[in-house]
Amino acid sequence: MPTQYTTYDQVPWFRKWWFAAIGCFVFMPAIVVMAFTGSFYFPKQGRAQAFAPWYKFFLLSLCLLAILGYVLEDKQEPPKVTATISESELNAMFNESMDKAAEVKVPALEQRTAPAASPGTSPTITTPVASVACGGSKTIFACTTTKGKAVEVCDSGETLQYSFGRKGDTPELAISVPRSKASTFQWDGTGSRMTYSVQIPNGNTVYEVFTAIDRMSDQHEMAAGINVEVAGKHAVTLTCQVDTVVHYLEGIALKAAL
Repeated sequence: MPTQYTTYDQVPWFRKWWFAAIGCFVFMPAIVVMAFTGSFYFPKQGRAQAFAPWYKFFLLSLCLLAILGYVLEDKQEPPKVTATISESELNAMFNESMDKAAEVKVPALEQRTAPAASPGTSPTITTPVASVACGGSKTIFACTTTKGKAVEVCDSGETLQYSFGRKGDTPELAISVPRSKASTFQWDGTGSRMTYSVQIPNGNTVYEVFTAIDRMSDQHEMAAGINVEVAGKHAVTLTCQVDTVVHYLEGIALKAAL
């Protein structure tokens, strides 16, 4: 038998109407359980008056509707979309940037071998020579890629020129940038690979020519190539044929790459 109260003051606080009202907003399922295990009371002419039995089912209906609304709202929440750029889109952006570049007539590159490194030291660097392809400027990097494309970076003092294309043909890409826009990475003396690079920007595209020599191996194997970055994302790496590489990147007077 549920407890009978004669006056409202005898009703415990957790069975009073105001507790039920607050509980409906805080945690309705608990109020529904309490309603089916007892009664809530309100004062009427100084006496404790219990709510009619139907209020229990009313509370239960409200609780079920609230739960249903929450579930439906969760299912209809639009998925979060993260902007991504696929590899095919990056390649398309790279090709577009090449098509928009200005074309200049550049003779074929000479095949020259980079100076060898002695054990535990960086390669011996001599004064860069003026090449025919650079038109009298200093060649700081040149190679033929594994796909047969000729790449050359020329230093004319105020500007740096970058050209790319099939040997003997008009270059597919030829750009010139102020020296202040280019940057470099210089090996800091740590690690097993002596890495040097120069970055040349062209709009939202950056061309980075690089060399890396394994100073710990007996043969001092060298890798060289061109990294292409489009809109802040790596698009492609072009690998150079090692025996065609000419590099004078060490000690070049450019601002440090970020």
